[in-house]
Amino acid sequence: MSPRVYTTRELNAVLRKQLVLNKPIKIGGVRGHSAICVGIDVPVKITVEGEAGDFFAALNDGGQIRLVGNAGKYLGSTMLSGSIVVDGSVDEGVGVCMRGGELVVRGSAGPMAGASMFGGVLVVDGDVGPMAGWRMQGGRVIVTGNANQKAGEGMLGGVIYVAGDVESVGVGAELTEATNREKREVGEVLERYGIKAKLALFEKIVPVKTGVSLGVEVEEETGAGDEGEDVVEINLGGGGETGGGEGGKKGENGARRKVELDGGPPGGVEVSFE
Repeated sequence: MSPRVYTTRELNAVLRKQLVLNKPIKIGGVRGHSAICVGIDVPVKITVEGEAGDFFAALNDGGQIRLVGNAGKYLGSTMLSGSIVVDGSVDEGVGVCMRGGELVVRGSAGPMAGASMFGGVLVVDGDVGPMAGWRMQGGRVIVTGNANQKAGEGMLGGVIYVAGDVESVGVGAELTEATNREKREVGEVLERYGIKAKLALFEKIVPVKTGVSLGVEVEEETGAGDEGEDVVEINLGGGGETGGGEGGKKGENGARRKVELDGGPPGGVEVSFE
């Protein structure tokens, strides 16, 4: 008999039950599930390990979410506040319609990164695909690598900072020099996430004849798994110690409790307090 595969709805139901405890949560073994961690509206720390599908952490409103792996389309769509950090690359439309918070990709991003942004900060520690910042109206996009063609196409507000080469800018946008103050502000954002870049290389893409940045300041992200904290772990993986079991880090004074959910894939779905 083949093991049952847990659906996105079932995984999110388990996650929602743990949110009320307001303790860090760790999810392991994600295998292309779409719409994981959507609509988190409490300032809880969530770490997800695996390959996420589309709309990961969309509508985030205060959660401190980290993905260890790559993701599909529209990661962080319509994000309002909080932080999302991706230790990997993402597909099309990361940060689309973003309104606040900070979203950091430690890899490359596909086409239309930051499309229709209204606010917040999107950082891509790598290259971005075509039409980054398409029709953006506010916020800041920071790219430490190269920008593909038509960057800033149709943008009405906001600013795109690029340290590498810009293949071409889109209609209604222009490439110009970033001020020293702007470079310092970019450096402050990058420093929060341990990202190194040569600030002197940054130029900016802005709407034609404006040059106005509508970016917003947000609170600094804090790391998960501090000593003394209880951590909730949810493991979808097939065997091994991925994100759960005895391999997880437990707080100095943290109590342990495990709940095995029957009928899952090899290794089960494990929820534990570390």
